[in-house]
Amino acid sequence: LEVIDDDLRWLLRDDENGDPNISNDDNLLLYFSGHGHLDKETGEGYWVPVDAPQTNGARGLKELFAVNQVINILNRVKAHHVVLIVDACFSGTFTRMTIEVPPGGDPNNPEEKPSRWALTAGRLETVLDKSPFAEALRNQLIANTRSRLSIQTLGTSVKDLVAETGKQTP
Repeated sequence: LEVIDDDLRWLLRDDENGDPNISNDDNLLLYFSGHGHLDKETGEGYWVPVDAPQTNGARGLKELFAVNQVINILNRVKAHHVVLIVDACFSGTFTRMTIEVPPGGDPNNPEEKPSRWALTAGRLETVLDKSPFAEALRNQLIANTRSRLSIQTLGTSVKDLVAETGKQTP
């Protein structure tokens, strides 16, 4: 839990020269692959670190990393483009949250406008440990021959490939 928290908070800090670790000239790709948990009472999603204890009620949730904590940190990251890829159960909880997008950019050139994207392995459901999502993502990245690959194109391809398995819905 501390590793996830420290790594995410690093995104908000300045380096030894006083410059931000991540600036509005940077792009950020954040990938989490692991277990997820959904608190059915509150609808809150959680990342489950590998060393987390079994979740038993509200006390056990304190040992997990809440999706809203990730969102709060990403709302403060100054990166130009942010892509969040989550391969975990209940990862669709990210799609119910609002991530603020900084203003700016040329409206006639979509790549110039700051953006925030989330690509998730599933919705509000469990997903397979032997992940068709990770396999589809890996295959699409390996097969790509273009110098640029938009997250929209990648997301659509991965979603279609995973849907063909009939086992989960990104």
